[in-house]
Amino acid sequence: MNSFTDTFILEANRVHSSQYTNSSNTSIWTNAVNDGIELNEGDRVQLHSAFVSDLGAEDATIEFRGKVIQDEVVLQKTILTQPEANASLNYPNYYGLAVADNASQTFKQITDNRVLFGTEYYKNANGEYYFTLPLEYGNIYSDGRNAGWLEGPEMTITNTSFTAANGKGAVTLPPLETKRLKTDWTDVQLPVFTTENGNTVSSNPNFVQIANDNSRYTLYRLRSCERELVISTPILARDPAAQRYLRIKDIVDFEVAKGFNSPQNIASQFTEEMTKSTLSELKQYEWDDTEKRMRSKRLSTKINSPTYKLFECATPEKFSYDNAASFFAYNAFQYSNLSPTPTEALVHYAAQYEIIGKKRPNFYDTGAEMMDKIDDGSGINPDAPPGETLFSLLESANPNSANGLGQLDTDFTYITIGTNLEYNASNLELIKDFFDSQDNYPELFDIEGYDTLYTTETDGIAEWFDDYGEKISQDTHRLFHINPYENDEMPYVLNGDSDNMTEDRQRHFGSDNYHNRLNASGQANTPYKDYSSFPFFVKYKPAYKDSKDVDGILYDEETGRGMWGGFAIRVPTTYGSTDKSLFTNIGFLAQIPKGYTKEVGSKKYLTYGSNRHIGFDKHFNSYGNATICLFNGLNTKYGWSQDRRTVVRNADFNMTEQYNSNWYNQVYIGATSPLFNFDDSKSRFFFSDLHTNEVIDTPANTSLTGLPDDAGTKVYKFNKSLGYKNFTPTMAPYSVSMTYPTATVDDITYSNKHAYIVAEKVYDSLSGIFLTDFGIDRDNWNNSFWGICGFDYDDLNLTGGNTQQRITTNNTSGLSSITTNADVLPSAQLGFSSIAQGAPSYLPQLNTLKTVITGAQNANANPGPPYLNYLKIILELQVPTQVEATSAQIVAKDLPTKTLRPYYTIRSDIIGDSNFFGGKNEPSVMPVIAVLDKMNQYGDFFYSGGAGQITFTITQKKTITEVKTQICDPSGEPAILSPNSCVMYKIIKNNNANLNVIGDIIAQEQKKK
Repeated sequence: MNSFTDTFILEANRVHSSQYTNSSNTSIWTNAVNDGIELNEGDRVQLHSAFVSDLGAEDATIEFRGKVIQDEVVLQKTILTQPEANASLNYPNYYGLAVADNASQTFKQITDNRVLFGTEYYKNANGEYYFTLPLEYGNIYSDGRNAGWLEGPEMTITNTSFTAANGKGAVTLPPLETKRLKTDWTDVQLPVFTTENGNTVSSNPNFVQIANDNSRYTLYRLRSCERELVISTPILARDPAAQRYLRIKDIVDFEVAKGFNSPQNIASQFTEEMTKSTLSELKQYEWDDTEKRMRSKRLSTKINSPTYKLFECATPEKFSYDNAASFFAYNAFQYSNLSPTPTEALVHYAAQYEIIGKKRPNFYDTGAEMMDKIDDGSGINPDAPPGETLFSLLESANPNSANGLGQLDTDFTYITIGTNLEYNASNLELIKDFFDSQDNYPELFDIEGYDTLYTTETDGIAEWFDDYGEKISQDTHRLFHINPYENDEMPYVLNGDSDNMTEDRQRHFGSDNYHNRLNASGQANTPYKDYSSFPFFVKYKPAYKDSKDVDGILYDEETGRGMWGGFAIRVPTTYGSTDKSLFTNIGFLAQIPKGYTKEVGSKKYLTYGSNRHIGFDKHFNSYGNATICLFNGLNTKYGWSQDRRTVVRNADFNMTEQYNSNWYNQVYIGATSPLFNFDDSKSRFFFSDLHTNEVIDTPANTSLTGLPDDAGTKVYKFNKSLGYKNFTPTMAPYSVSMTYPTATVDDITYSNKHAYIVAEKVYDSLSGIFLTDFGIDRDNWNNSFWGICGFDYDDLNLTGGNTQQRITTNNTSGLSSITTNADVLPSAQLGFSSIAQGAPSYLPQLNTLKTVITGAQNANANPGPPYLNYLKIILELQVPTQVEATSAQIVAKDLPTKTLRPYYTIRSDIIGDSNFFGGKNEPSVMPVIAVLDKMNQYGDFFYSGGAGQITFTITQKKTITEVKTQICDPSGEPAILSPNSCVMYKIIKNNNANLNVIGDIIAQEQKKK
């Protein structure tokens, strides 16, 4: 008997299955087999071909499964709440009382296609839409003068009083140079210039303020801000810097499509989510007492996105002289005259500080937390009034009047200083956090290049402690602030609660030197006195950084043992005591500079008759604590334009004209056009444009028809000049250009930088965002969205550094959080230089300081050098220059992962035995009949077929009436697929039919014979 085989092809197409409409599980389906197929022992089954449907299955695509890669991520977001006290407020959609909190947001089951990260916002100090702090008020005293554009503040450190009645005096007394971090401040010389009507305008030529140097200032919000008078809570403390602020945090959260995506599609989805906008209206409201209804008028359209938002800001009318006079009690000459009763003026003034910016956010956060939570043994009062200070040098623990021991002026060896703080883990950890933050700001210790009380200069060479002491450095010291005087010589915190005016802790710790600050005796501070704090450096030994034995031994000077964290030692509460039971307080080692001590007889004392505050001084003018406040850009409450031809008019209600800038109480901060993109030439993803770029500006009087062709082009600027289109008191007076008619050249316009702009500094950004917290653990990173896109964990989770570092493409060294700036490259150098009139010169040389000669004689007739009359005005120009800009990029270190699963397993109940070992779900699922690699794909399918398939032999007879098919990942889990997969099975049946029938009949007949 001969045998042969019959071959059948069995189609198992999901489109024809009963599960086709089930979109939740696309990897398994069942197909009916007509009248059934009987399989006998010895029959064989194998895969003929497979077509696995996976949308986007192309060679250059990236695969996201939607698989959970981390159980949860916790991020923080700033939440504003509106207490019930706002119910009586007659201003819809605007909180009267806004309470902010950074609430933890927990996100569960984070999948590989989930994009989730925290953001923060910053404003660049570029001379627009902010003012530097401290500042008492923003407008010229008399609105009738309206000189804000052309007259600046008059205040120098030699002034003994303010001149507010004369229309000036908005600024406070700056700290002495020996108290200032030089990189944060600028000494300004304002030039004399002539207006178009021929008037000569000048301000005091010497003026000191926080530098407008394009530094990034991270935004903070008042924890509690009463914008309108809606509650009757007493307003006690009158010190804006002492209020409690929190860093503004936000969250971006979305998903990219599961399955296969092209890099361009991923980039497009990401960027669209980052720039998704919401529109709303700015309306002015007015109560119509006649008709007894609220009337409104639309003033403007608002637009917000996840990365570009409106934030509250100060306005000229509310940040005014009159409101400041009420808040700071200009007319009060004793504390008893202060009333805690809230008034509209008090509320409006305090609310102007709702959004501020900090140059060193970690320094501020850890310092403020230390001062808020540190315990002097009396317990922490979370409701303590702002300005209360618990951290002091303890008089009894230092040389004082009782023991008669002093610190001689010439003795600069290290001495022990004692505080009032209990030596315990809680206090020590708070101090340690503050000290650790200083690792990110090396400039805090860079005092060698200028005169401080730690150094003196002789012939331009800094001498440290007259050569007695150790040089200050980041590796050897840590920074505190210290009061300039003992507490009993410091004024009380300006406070409406007289009960708090008797305690040492209510004495000022530092001061922003507001001009009517009451002195230590409770009288008006006249003549004016600088109460700002000093920087104070204590010894730090990094070798003992991890030493944390709270119950440990006393400090041993020879071995260094007993120094907690490398900075703290135990000291007795009584100076000079050897009784170990008295060694209960925290102490430090420090060198005492000249000028920090009080002279009594022939001796110098840090404390003589009272304690002396030490720690972190929250005041805006304290060393290293540079601060700005947002401003709406309008000049006075009328919003005068520089040419006095337009004002800001809001609406007509009952025929009453409203000229009030208060409704324009927000400004935009963030990144307008953040980009997440894929570079085909590098085959890598990158971030760019996480900042809002400076652009080519238009003159204030430009009409639409006269708009320059290059207006709005992104640029970075050197020697930036300011136009007249937005105003801030910090930058007054304003001047854009100066015209000099001379004997030789008439009416030539020479450009100059603004006086407060730092020369030859790159100005490239208005504001931006930081990407701060990605929430994914290092162990899970490679399986996350970021890891799949090629970003290494360390690419985005930066350590060390600070927020000020400029970056270039592929180099984020020194930056603490992800952001961008213009990519300033050598290829653009030719555009750095310019001629005196402002046009670029395109020369391979350094930009030169230009001089306009107004007294030249015979310049054209005489071929020799012109005669220069140096008694005439010779104005030095630093000419504005601008260069077209592109953003630096944050580029992924690695290529993106194209696929996480290099093959599928095809499973079916058409065979009975499983001979496949692998996958975490084995052997609980159906047997594997084939393995489909992903080498072959076209359109939206992976396909396989032809020779080389595994053949399975049937060992038990059975009849197939339906076939169940499942496509699984290598793990054995059901694959996530598109719904159109198809599998073709090949069945080879043995056919034992007799093909020699005639021969068999003949053979049978022969047997019969």
